[in-house]
Amino acid sequence: MVKFFRKGRKSPEKAVFRDENTNHVNGDLCGIIHDLDRIKDLGFDSVFLSPIFRSESTHGYDVVDYFNISPHIGTMENFRLLVRELEKRQMKLMLDVVLNHVSKRFDWGSVPKGYDPRFEEPMTREELGWSNHFSFWNNNDSETRRFLLDVCKFWIDRGVEGLRMDYVRGASRDFWRFLYRNLKTYCEDVFILGESWNDRGNDLENLIEINNYSFYEGERLFDSLLDFPLFYRLTELDRDTAAESIGQLLSLAQEGTGIRTTRFLDNHDLPRIIDMLQGDFNTLRLGLAIIYALSGHVMVLYGTEIPLHSANLDDKLCSRVPMKFGSTTALSAYLRALGRLRKNNKALRMGDFSIERIEKNLLVFRKTFSRESLIVVLNTAYDKVFESPYRGEVVFRSDGSSSSTIVSPRGLLVQKEC
Repeated sequence: MVKFFRKGRKSPEKAVFRDENTNHVNGDLCGIIHDLDRIKDLGFDSVFLSPIFRSESTHGYDVVDYFNISPHIGTMENFRLLVRELEKRQMKLMLDVVLNHVSKRFDWGSVPKGYDPRFEEPMTREELGWSNHFSFWNNNDSETRRFLLDVCKFWIDRGVEGLRMDYVRGASRDFWRFLYRNLKTYCEDVFILGESWNDRGNDLENLIEINNYSFYEGERLFDSLLDFPLFYRLTELDRDTAAESIGQLLSLAQEGTGIRTTRFLDNHDLPRIIDMLQGDFNTLRLGLAIIYALSGHVMVLYGTEIPLHSANLDDKLCSRVPMKFGSTTALSAYLRALGRLRKNNKALRMGDFSIERIEKNLLVFRKTFSRESLIVVLNTAYDKVFESPYRGEVVFRSDGSSSSTIVSPRGLLVQKEC
């Protein structure tokens, strides 16, 4: 969340925004450039930014102009410098692109000549709730599609290598097929991530949502989708029975069947995970180990490494809080260790998945890739230890202790199977 991160340049005046979140620190692109070495050192190879397009809020999801950067976030020269600095560090940039809706005060003068995009009435219950602030694109209109496709191409041409598509359930699967097909033709390597989230749904409904937006008539719609079902299970990781719950979900989700997901613990729309876990630092460490041990991609929200706590906004916990720099915790070294583990073991990040054992507080699964086989043992009990029955080198223990095959309470063990 750019406005909540770091201010890196002098601004002539303090920004005034229409939304009510006053926690922002007026962060900008220069502030992100300033912090790239630290982010790289934590083991991350990409940076994902909330919307940077001209808007009237601290969050940026009320786009006024797709082709210009919000003045309080920076300039196109700042953006070009960010891209160059990322390239120097062999890192990539992903932008949050909002193709379902724009601000009610959208600047039609920003639309280039030759385009005629069109709005439609709110189509979902979520859109009805947002209709005082947003107007909604008619994504099934051919002119609107051409315009939104070229918005994406505009930023790809300027060095963006990933696009995170906001609120994908607001558009038809045929629209996403059109977009994916055309963007991959234009730039084969661009990474397209979707936010498919039924925030009123249960696990099964959210899994169906992910399945529905993974493929349409045999064609892939996204390179990956955010894994909200697993996220919700991880918010309950402080329960003694969490291992069984996670194992059942992974079985239900048919882990490893071609559905590609991005795992996360913190999300900018929800309270901070540390607060959902009642401040339990060790359980937060365990949650990070779990998402690093599963195939797909890992996304970590700024501040999880401290960890940042939520703010109270309108009597609700809100994750959009200022980053605190200079704070050091053992999580920084821990994240680096997890990053090394994942990069050094292909089976973790892209291997096939099979469950070996599920109990209420014990989950054992195998990850395999080519000739590499890893055993992952998750112990969510508070007062029990487990002895791994598998032979093989211990390559990671979440508690950081010696290479014993004993899995401590609230611990995760990774073994390289003989």
